[in-house]
Amino acid sequence: MNIFEQMELCKADFTPREREIYEIFRSEPDIIAQNTTVAIAARYGIAQSAISRFCQKIGFNSFSDFRMSLALSVSAHSFDDSPRLSDEKSNWQLTDYICDLVRSTGHMVGEETLRRLSHKIINAGHIYVTGTARSSIPAQMLAGSLVQLCRPSYFIEPGLEIETLHIMKDTDLVILFSAQNPTHKEFLGMAAGLSPVHRPSTLLVTHSPKHPVSKMVDDVVVLPTWSSLHYPVSIETLTSSNVFCILLSAQLTKDLAGANGQQ
Repeated sequence: MNIFEQMELCKADFTPREREIYEIFRSEPDIIAQNTTVAIAARYGIAQSAISRFCQKIGFNSFSDFRMSLALSVSAHSFDDSPRLSDEKSNWQLTDYICDLVRSTGHMVGEETLRRLSHKIINAGHIYVTGTARSSIPAQMLAGSLVQLCRPSYFIEPGLEIETLHIMKDTDLVILFSAQNPTHKEFLGMAAGLSPVHRPSTLLVTHSPKHPVSKMVDDVVVLPTWSSLHYPVSIETLTSSNVFCILLSAQLTKDLAGANGQQ
């Protein structure tokens, strides 16, 4: 029995508050599986104690145990209550959804945005890329690609972002990868307090259109996920982040080749 079936069995005994938590957990399982009770409570306006009681009511000792089971269940579960698929997609396999996510990422970002970001990177003095936990994977991927393209780029290790501010200038660009959490809030708050000559430009790459720090950065790129596209199957959230890095690197390669050809 997976965690979704387990919640369904207890559904009849839920209080109104527990039913609210149930609806949140069922509608956005990938977000819940990647967050702490502190982040979930702040995001949805529910008490941490209510989350803990809900997990215990459906048979778990703690939220940590629940979250681990949720992550495993999401990867194997078929979401039958997703919006009705078109006849074309009704017989799709997992690989078809992965290919569709790749295409959707390209459409959502768009060529104009890729060209604009490429222009920013080419004209930046230095590019700093960072991300914590799983978001560090695409961050390192992009930083490595930029180095291969001979851009003055650096991956900032998690926890060293604020220290790195001391060497930044207004000509620099900081690219922050963050799926949903306000991980970079302190860094951005410190950056906002710098004098204009030392304040770098900032770009947030996220999966949430309502990211907690989206109003603290200069530019935002929102990427799709299997959940936002209403797929009935789960696909690794970082897939679109990795696709974005590939698309941006390809645009940079094209623009740099064009610039060299004009010289």
